Amino acid sequence: MKKLVPLESQEYFSYFIQILKQKRKVKDILTEMQDTIELRYQRYCENKEDLSVIEVETFTQDQKKALLHCYEVSTKALESVKKQISELQEPTVRGKCQYCGIGVPTTFDHYMPKGIFPEYSVLPINLVPCCYECNNIRGENWLLENKQRMTVNLYFDDLLMVKCLFSEISYSDNIPETNFQMWSIDPSANNQSFEQLKRHYSMLDLEKRYKLQAAGVISETKRSIVIHTKLPCSREEIKQWLLDEARAKSDTFGINYWEASLMEGLANCDRFLQECLTEICNKS
Repeated sequence: MKKLVPLESQEYFSYFIQILKQKRKVKDILTEMQDTIELRYQRYCENKEDLSVIEVETFTQDQKKALLHCYEVSTKALESVKKQISELQEPTVRGKCQYCGIGVPTTFDHYMPKGIFPEYSVLPINLVPCCYECNNIRGENWLLENKQRMTVNLYFDDLLMVKCLFSEISYSDNIPETNFQMWSIDPSANNQSFEQLKRHYSMLDLEKRYKLQAAGVISETKRSIVIHTKLPCSREEIKQWLLDEARAKSDTFGINYWEASLMEGLANCDRFLQECLTEICNKS
C-alpha cells in the first residue's frame, strides 16, 4: 500500500462548474444548488484529515438524483478529472489497486460514499482509483458505529511505516498454504494508524483474499527459482534470493505489501527451501 497523490487545486468547485455546464437534463437543479455545493466542498477540504466529522446534508430526491447524475452519466469534464487523477500517480502505483495490492484500478471509489454524500460525487479528492472488487466490497460502508473510519484514506492518512503484515507457510496434503496475520511488533508504532490499518484489512477481507492469491504466486516463485538457479547452490542462497525479492517488492509497493510478506514467509519455510533445492538438483 502506497499513498496516492491527490489532484491539488485551490478551486475544487470549478470542476463541479465545468461538469454542470455540460449537463442538460439536471442543469437547472444543479445551478440552484451551487452555493450549497461550494460550502460543502469547503467543509470537505477543511476536514480532509478526519472526514468522519462531516455531517450528512439533507437533499430532496430530485436534488440527490441530479448530484448523482454528475458522476453516473459521464461528461468530458468528468473524464478529464479521472484522467488527471490517474496520471498523477507513479507508473508502478497506477497499475495496482492500493486498497488491496491485488487488482488493477479500473474504477473510482467514492471515499465518502456518493449514496450518502451525493454532493461529493465528482469532488476530485473524494475519487480514489481502485479495483472493482474493493469498490464493490466498500459500497456505502465507511464508518463504524463509534465513528471510526473503516478504510484508509490513501490521499490524506499517514500510512504506517513499520511492518505489521506477516505470513506463515504450512503444508496440507503436500500443498503449501499461507496464513496472513497482522500484528504490531514495534512499540514505537503509531497505534491509531495500526488500528486504522487493521480495520481496513478487515473491511476488505484482505487476509482471505491474499491467501487465495498466494497459491499461484508460490507456484510461480518456485518455478522461477528452479529454472534460473544453477548448481552449486544452497538453501541459504535460495533464502537470500527470497529475502531480496521481499525487499524489492516492499520498496516498490510499500512495507506491508502482501507479496513481500509472502516472500519472507517462504524464506522462513524450511520445507519450501528444501523442495526448491531438490528440484534444482533433479533437473541437472
